[in-house]
Amino acid sequence: MKGPFWSDIDTTKIGDIYFREMTSESSSPNEFDDLYSIDMDINSYAKLNDSIFRSTWAMVVTWSEVTYHTRSYLKSIPKNTFQLILAQNRDQKNSSLSFGIFNYIKMEWPQFSNKNVRQQHPFLAGYNSFTSMFNQKYEVIERSKISNLLTRSNVNKPGKWIFKF
Repeated sequence: MKGPFWSDIDTTKIGDIYFREMTSESSSPNEFDDLYSIDMDINSYAKLNDSIFRSTWAMVVTWSEVTYHTRSYLKSIPKNTFQLILAQNRDQKNSSLSFGIFNYIKMEWPQFSNKNVRQQHPFLAGYNSFTSMFNQKYEVIERSKISNLLTRSNVNKPGKWIFKF
């Protein structure tokens, strides 16, 4: 699976990647609230045919203030902040649904000029998966303009994308 933003990210001097796992068995009230928020997003925007999604497990990964690979590590270098949330539920019959939520919070990477053609730092946003060579599924959100990730959406909430896996 590709991430919500696939590019040449460099966290050696600036930026961090955080992750945490949450389960419905957790005794932490904060984790329960976070799972509830994830469920609210999925139930508000995903088409589930009159059923209600309740997470039993979630993984939240946040790329915070990350930069592109460069020789310069100035504090003023443009930074991106984005997030991937994977959520799954299991029912009594041991079947499950899985969703991915991509949140684009801050996308500052610049456009570069090359022979009068404006291009951004190369990137790809979306996901892909396959269970066999003949059964592939992919979704490309954006590959040409970083700012589109902040202004567009597949759930009518700018910067938020939700996919059923």
